[in-house]
Amino acid sequence: MTSDNFSYPVMSSTGDDYVQNKVVWSEPEISEEGGLAVIRLTVDIQDETISRIVNDGDAHVAVLVSCGTTNYRRYFPVSEIAVDKSLIAGEVLIEPSICASKAIEGYTNPNLSPDYEGVAVTIPKGGFIAIGKISRFHVSRQEAPDAESICKFVPSDDGREGYLDDEDLIMIRLPEDVFKDFRSLDKKCRMVFTAIHAPPVIADIIQKYWKSGRAPEDTTWSRVLKAAIDDKFPPSEDGRQLDGHSSYEIMMAVMGQMLSRGSDNLYDVYASNLKEDF
Repeated sequence: MTSDNFSYPVMSSTGDDYVQNKVVWSEPEISEEGGLAVIRLTVDIQDETISRIVNDGDAHVAVLVSCGTTNYRRYFPVSEIAVDKSLIAGEVLIEPSICASKAIEGYTNPNLSPDYEGVAVTIPKGGFIAIGKISRFHVSRQEAPDAESICKFVPSDDGREGYLDDEDLIMIRLPEDVFKDFRSLDKKCRMVFTAIHAPPVIADIIQKYWKSGRAPEDTTWSRVLKAAIDDKFPPSEDGRQLDGHSSYEIMMAVMGQMLSRGSDNLYDVYASNLKEDF
């Protein structure tokens, strides 16, 4: 017996509680229909005992769909799985199972491993009778915005670094010599420059506005940042959005999304310099 997570036998493709795995799941097919992610999945219950339990209503087939990004978690009957795409983002898990609808005492099955001979088995209500492998799919609800669309570098009047957020774009102020260096860069190197200088500014703005609920709505930078935050942290079913997420987690997720192209170019420039050196 190797059911480390359960005190009763569970049929699966990886366990040895049963002589044979006689519950076969199809690979899930995912399609987009309107605003729904529709998951089609079938199960072939070849085990006579488990099939009888399901037909008698003592057990049921259920598929758990969960999303760590939004904390979405819901069980569906295998025949109808449709998830509102506004409630999920990023990686989504599909976990099929057969669960006991009530406590099943004195459970027996000729397909059980010999290790269970003479063992009194009780499957609790809600307990797993069989589980399938976990499948994953990814939901990207919009094209990721980039930092260049909301940041503009300008020379500083007082020679110090800083930023202004009271205009349509975030004005990142640079000392005169650094600004001149920026102006001399080509497009790819400017993206790298942005990927280096924008993160602390964007992080400060997210901390300043979004955690306090005071984000403005009438500027380009606020609309783009809101779209990036909504894409990574869409509201849950109860309407909450950022509860349970630290400022650091929000900053890193959004900046990682917005600065990905600049990070890719940073590698390209670095690799190019290596070739020139050698």
